[in-house]
Amino acid sequence: MPGERHLVAAIERVLRAPHGWSAVALHLSRLAAPGPRPHHRRIARAVMQDAAQRSDGQIFALRNGDVVLLHRDRLAAAAAVPETLRRLFGGDVDSPAPVVSEWRLPHAGAALLSYTAERIAELEPANDGKGEAPPALAVDSVGAAVVAARPHDLVRRQAAVLLEPASAGAGVTMRLCYRELTCSLAALEAQTEPALRLGQDRALLRHLGPTLDGRMLRILLDERGGGTPLDTVGDAGLALHLNLSVPGALSDAFAAFAEACRGAGPALGVELALVEAVADPAAFAFAAARVRRAGARLILDGVSHLALLLARPAALRADLLKLDWSPGIAELRAEDRAELARAIAEADPARLILHRADSETAIRWGLALGVRCFQGYHIDQMLAARRMLACPGAPACTLRQCAERAGATGGAVRAECTNLPLLDAGLPAALAAGTGR
Repeated sequence: MPGERHLVAAIERVLRAPHGWSAVALHLSRLAAPGPRPHHRRIARAVMQDAAQRSDGQIFALRNGDVVLLHRDRLAAAAAVPETLRRLFGGDVDSPAPVVSEWRLPHAGAALLSYTAERIAELEPANDGKGEAPPALAVDSVGAAVVAARPHDLVRRQAAVLLEPASAGAGVTMRLCYRELTCSLAALEAQTEPALRLGQDRALLRHLGPTLDGRMLRILLDERGGGTPLDTVGDAGLALHLNLSVPGALSDAFAAFAEACRGAGPALGVELALVEAVADPAAFAFAAARVRRAGARLILDGVSHLALLLARPAALRADLLKLDWSPGIAELRAEDRAELARAIAEADPARLILHRADSETAIRWGLALGVRCFQGYHIDQMLAARRMLACPGAPACTLRQCAERAGATGGAVRAECTNLPLLDAGLPAALAAGTGR
């Protein structure tokens, strides 16, 4: 198993009592060309292994060349390690980034998880296609695809619901909470080089985030009053969430759209990623203040269960936290599940959205811990089932078709529906109440 996976497993082990633990990373991947030599690795491992043996620690060799030490920081044996590594390797760095990073848990847990997640992403299978586009050409290619994409191809929508246990244990009641608009990576991949897999290139996605945000916001401004699924004027009864980058939230385009929403709905929420908050706290704080001045709610997106345990992201004071469901949550040991339950209680379940709720297991887990807001594939299926029970045209459709049509904002997929008012309402009850079109 690669060192990255071992590191994640070790982090999970220390989650039960993270106080007194620290991590140190030596970024051999940042050494000047021709990069790290064998003697660099031998020296790094010798220094860090010695500290690990004397501080109840462990070292992890990552595939990009970095070496990470996870250790108890209360012991003096490891205290001098970061400075020693800087002295040994600092002169060989060909990068403005530091050669050594330090994270003290649980305060810096989010930053450690962000670094580890980036290394895990690098373990994805390499593209098989020949002649992979250089980074500059890849940026140009995707940028051109963003500009060329038709609005209904580029923008997708997904509804979230509030679930409340019904009386006498008779299932749950369901009502719409908000709709989220996102840019479709599949649509962009269809217009770029076959070897370019956007979902696996997080660095490229972060770089293009402001471009995607600008295009979406311009589409939403242009579509206002047009009567299309991207016309937000008619959705005043249902909140709208936009997934933006920090630069997107600080843009003039967002300010213009937020001002337009003040006059004629909908209630607006802006989702900013935890990883961006960790990468640049000052910019995140500025963006959060800008979102609130615009009259929108702030949602902290991309919160993993590990981040909830290690970093206490509720301290960032977002209005809502978007917790990503992972099948690994169901596989946690009893003591780890109990610790996670305590972290959720501390964060306040009423402020949590369980995202990527793609199974009944995820929903049952969330409900048991007091979470009531859910978004994900399984929710899409539940909404489709409710619509089909009330739709005269349902015999000609499948559950999957109904769910896919609800996510579309135009085009042939949506045109196949014979009951667009019900599709746009999301739920029969919403249509009857007049909250849908």
